[in-house]
Amino acid sequence: MKKFFLITILFNLTTQAQQVSTLAGSIQGYADGTGSQASLNAPRGIAIDAGGNLYFCDTQNNRIRKVTQSGIVTTIAGSTQGYADGIGTSAQFYNPIGIALDSNGNIFIADTSNNRIRKITPDGVVSTYAGSTVGDSDGIGSQVHFQSPNSVTVDKSGNVYVCDGYNQKIKKIALNGQVTTIAGSTEGYADGIGTAAKFYYPFNIFLDTHGVLYIADNGNYKIRKMTIDGTVSTVAGSTLGYQDGLASTSQFFQPIGLTVDLDGNIYVGDRFNYKIRKISPNGIVSTVAGSSQGFADGFGNTAKFNLAEALVTDQYGTLYVTDANNYRIRKITLPPLNVEDNNLSTLNMKIYPNPTHKILNIELTNMLYLFSQIVITDIRGKKLFSQYLNFKSVSLDMSNYSKGIYFVSLIGKNNTISQRFILN
Repeated sequence: MKKFFLITILFNLTTQAQQVSTLAGSIQGYADGTGSQASLNAPRGIAIDAGGNLYFCDTQNNRIRKVTQSGIVTTIAGSTQGYADGIGTSAQFYNPIGIALDSNGNIFIADTSNNRIRKITPDGVVSTYAGSTVGDSDGIGSQVHFQSPNSVTVDKSGNVYVCDGYNQKIKKIALNGQVTTIAGSTEGYADGIGTAAKFYYPFNIFLDTHGVLYIADNGNYKIRKMTIDGTVSTVAGSTLGYQDGLASTSQFFQPIGLTVDLDGNIYVGDRFNYKIRKISPNGIVSTVAGSSQGFADGFGNTAKFNLAEALVTDQYGTLYVTDANNYRIRKITLPPLNVEDNNLSTLNMKIYPNPTHKILNIELTNMLYLFSQIVITDIRGKKLFSQYLNFKSVSLDMSNYSKGIYFVSLIGKNNTISQRFILN
């Protein structure tokens, strides 16, 4: 049996600053413009193109809008509530919620109250991609019936995946228009393969670069994932509440938005906790930003949200959030993720040598976190070591473990930090 040998312990935990600012929006309403001159009404789904332009569903304005990095908001499509295909503002939507872009610049919309998936070409032509009246049936085109589809995502081949909310299912629209159910059946909670899995009002889906589909299982207070072979499993979450720490014991209160960055971190809009949460690849849940309900820009937990509905991240790791009941698009600038070299100290935690061949030393300088839990996990999130600390310093013997990337996490009462280290 592989063992870790405790030698000594020490702590430093200083929260890295996540700066929250407002990119666009102010009071409830409808107006194009720059920054606070623009008015939105319950913005929800959001997507980003290669140039950093953001596209979002301005849900209660029944419009699809665009905001540049300089905060200039324009309307792409939609006008008054209704249902009509057409060009630009001659088209009509009814509570559009989900949005995604493909590699050709086409925009796909979950037109929720119309129970349809719509498509907007780069020229602004709006058409119906799938769906007709409310119901639940697979097929092609108007043969297909959805019940409040609320999210879409697109893979590299152009297949569109739909979160069919009140049907409790995940569906796929192939390039030929064929719609099939790939996961979910009746309301409930169960991991499993394909239709053996169960969800309770799944609300958001996101496809990562490896083809893994992540699902915000809203009514089950969990984050789920589906691998390419159709296996659905639970990534994080347990019962309703608010708790950081290990993924299996973490708590959410109606997680609704999610995205995955290039490092494999999952960011979650935790709706009624009014927070942005993060699930690291090693299975540690932490709070990125937010505190109580309200509106405030600022750092970390000094910022406030009022229903953070959807998220997207750019190539630099910056997060963008639709803050629905604040009628704004928010921006979260995250600190860089560091992998330390030998004896390199960060603001959070000092681990050395890194890379290590045998002994990993962990030092922290904030005694407030004495008696916290230290956890070592591998890159798959498997927990290898866990112990509550009652020393000032610790050294771990890693000689019995395989070469690779590992994570050390410190789980405090109100904060969690994680760092990567390499064993070679």
